[in-house]
Amino acid sequence: MLWHTFEEDRPLLEKQFKKPCWNRESGLEPAALYERCLEIAEAEDGQPRIRTKAHLFRFILEHAQIEVNPRDWFADKINHAGCTARIRTLWEKALNEGPMRETLQEFEPSRASFACFGEMDFGHTSPDWTAIMELGLPGLLNRIRTARSEKETLTEEQRNFYDAAEIVYEASIHYVERLAAEAQRLSDENEKMRCVSASLAHLAEGAPGTLLEAMQLSFIWYTLQHDLDAVWLRSLGGLDRLFYRYYKSDIESGRYTEEQLRELIQYFLFRFYAKNVTANMPFYLGGRDRNGADTLNPLSYALVEEYRKLCIHDPKMHIRYHRNIAPDFLELVLSCIREGKNSFVFINDEVAEAALVKLGEDPEEANNYVPVGCYECAALGKEVPCSVNGRLNLAKVLEIAIHNGRDPFHSLDVAPPMRADQTGETFEGFLEYYKELIDFFIQGSMKVINGFERRYPELIPAPLFSGTMIDCVNSGRDAYAGGAKYNNSSINAFATATVVDSLVALKRIVYDEKRMTLAQFREVLSGNWNGQERLRLVVKNQYPKYGNNQPEADTLMTDLVAYVASRINGQPNGRGGVYRCGFFSIDWRMPFGKQTGATPDGRLAGEPLSKNMSAVTAQDKEGVTALIQSVTKIDYTAIPNGTVLDLSLHSSATRGQEGLAAMIALVKTYFAKGGLAMHINVLDPSVLKNAQANPEQYANLQVRLCGWNVHFVDLSKEEQDDFIRQSEHAAG
Repeated sequence: MLWHTFEEDRPLLEKQFKKPCWNRESGLEPAALYERCLEIAEAEDGQPRIRTKAHLFRFILEHAQIEVNPRDWFADKINHAGCTARIRTLWEKALNEGPMRETLQEFEPSRASFACFGEMDFGHTSPDWTAIMELGLPGLLNRIRTARSEKETLTEEQRNFYDAAEIVYEASIHYVERLAAEAQRLSDENEKMRCVSASLAHLAEGAPGTLLEAMQLSFIWYTLQHDLDAVWLRSLGGLDRLFYRYYKSDIESGRYTEEQLRELIQYFLFRFYAKNVTANMPFYLGGRDRNGADTLNPLSYALVEEYRKLCIHDPKMHIRYHRNIAPDFLELVLSCIREGKNSFVFINDEVAEAALVKLGEDPEEANNYVPVGCYECAALGKEVPCSVNGRLNLAKVLEIAIHNGRDPFHSLDVAPPMRADQTGETFEGFLEYYKELIDFFIQGSMKVINGFERRYPELIPAPLFSGTMIDCVNSGRDAYAGGAKYNNSSINAFATATVVDSLVALKRIVYDEKRMTLAQFREVLSGNWNGQERLRLVVKNQYPKYGNNQPEADTLMTDLVAYVASRINGQPNGRGGVYRCGFFSIDWRMPFGKQTGATPDGRLAGEPLSKNMSAVTAQDKEGVTALIQSVTKIDYTAIPNGTVLDLSLHSSATRGQEGLAAMIALVKTYFAKGGLAMHINVLDPSVLKNAQANPEQYANLQVRLCGWNVHFVDLSKEEQDDFIRQSEHAAG
């Protein structure tokens, strides 16, 4: 039976990546495969790494075991043993112990204090999905060959790039042929396998022509880039834009019915759920075209509706919001969120595009942006954003500033003390010193990141990924050697609300009310507020807090964001690009909070830091409208690397048509006032408490954690408690 099989297949499909059934006769065992790959890498030591990478890529695709699941519509499994990523780890180790050793030693106090991190970032990428779908693997290979033939002479770099690209694309086509042959082997009395084999055979010869083939190519590409090229793929692109012509053609030609295509969508979405990609597998829907028109189409609705039926928490969907978005689509998405099926984040097209343009990107290319990872936007097919290079813990920097360059939590001298002319006797003087330390840690992070990036060609040549980008193909340069049009890096600041509330408290206690000196307050914080509970309650309950539309706190927030952004945006990186400023905490707020001492806002040592651009948990006491007023005073066009507002609503406030209308009004208000991104949890504290006590009864309860969705029962108790506090606060 070919159709109406999903529910029957679902239990087996859910386990297929946890318990794969490799064809042992199809290739080497993983241990043997890795040993052979090590031999290749060692034999080519001293050769251009892009060639070594291509040879490893080809060897794995030719010799690793494969599997085709006879119950699935899609095939891409290869038992690659993580060979390319593991060998790159060896290259990284040699780099850290050699050329980067001195720089890393100099940076170690900053890292050890959890003030800032500077790292390599080979993830958060999106290939040019439009080129992949329009050309297919053979077309991409021919484009590379054509570009090479049009050059009269080649530099050594170009020769290495074109040779490597040809090797990996030829090997990729052969891999598809291997999968097609395996599906054919399984096709006796299995009509589905005959269809799968035929679709794979067609993809080995050309571009996709049906929705099944387009979806199949998405899976194949994910495996090739993520697992073999070892460039972490963090978006499937705009699936409604990419797939609609196949969807429409299949229905109009009578090739498939709409019901059959919706079943294919179920298999497609569920397969990524079963794959359990770290932080969920994203794609985007909707958005405006270059003329401002809405790009939603019937497939946009079908994808959301089938996700809704599946009751899964992954993949996740970026919804590109704009003023002309179809009202019924917005209502559909918010209805899903209200039901607890909340794998959605809204991103404001106008602000995201303006932020990229301000960074120096072409307006038309900015309009064609793709959100990668959580909320980071990049020009599709033009940009390698490296959106998680650096992390800046603003609360730890404040702690170090209060202690005059020392981190008392780790007993480390980390940063320069106040200069002789910086007495700290005025709040303005202290704030100036704090900003100087922010700059100190930003510059330290950039030095490390730039050092790594100058050596990316030795670490992460990516001929497959690069071959999708026309600028790389035309120039003959790898994407990680500066071949993309935009080669940008990032530093992401977080704990902003913690810091702003702390600065207000510091100003009041030390400078305005003169309850104690800075030195005395320093001792209070070092003692974790011990013996000062009355003062701590005054701080938490009487002083202005960010998120309540109070000018004192909100002005400090807008000033802080503007300053940090000015010190990051546009600074040159190590790849011929520039830095992008982000303000998100994702799941860093808890581990970094554990390494940060008590803060002036009344937070105790080790407690979580504030989340993304949200207020400190339970401190936005004037309601969600005041919160939005505060949050939208920020200029989000200065945050091209992204941020988000986390909204928690009580389930009682979203019931019925009135509740849905209220949700719609909140979303529209936030974006009309210039907000960048928003995701929503609809929570009930009684349900969360029951789930914490009886997890076996709530296995499918979802929450939006950071930039991804999780099952509530899979969270740590500390994370669960934080959601319970949020839900209780939302209940008023």
